[in-house]
Amino acid sequence: MSERDEKKERLDKFSDFLVQKYREWTMGKNAPPAVKGSIASQADFALYLGIDPTALSYFINGRRYCSEESATKIANRLGSRVYDLLGYNRKLPDDPILRKIMDEAEDADQQGRREILDLIAARKGKKETIASA
Repeated sequence: MSERDEKKERLDKFSDFLVQKYREWTMGKNAPPAVKGSIASQADFALYLGIDPTALSYFINGRRYCSEESATKIANRLGSRVYDLLGYNRKLPDDPILRKIMDEAEDADQQGRREILDLIAARKGKKETIASA
């Protein structure tokens, strides 16, 4: 497979991934309360991801390759699978315990991730959970 074909395949897979995550974000059982059942736009999703709405549109339509900077922002919200889809090296901490936590969190759904964060907050003795962040 040529480099151009590989890049096109990555773009297609990344686009499909973003569409799936957008649907989950707006309609899934773990959709944020402010979004669930509402008509949230792609622009709203882009703001949630921390990227420009136009860039998200380009990514979803396969018209532009995602930069590592944008990939990191998206991965912070959607998990490190973003790096795999785009062919970037995952940004993992050196600490093996943190890596294990990240692996577990990545395999969990949105609610599971919130529960992991709640557990961490409880262990730290915080009154407010960090899951609401």
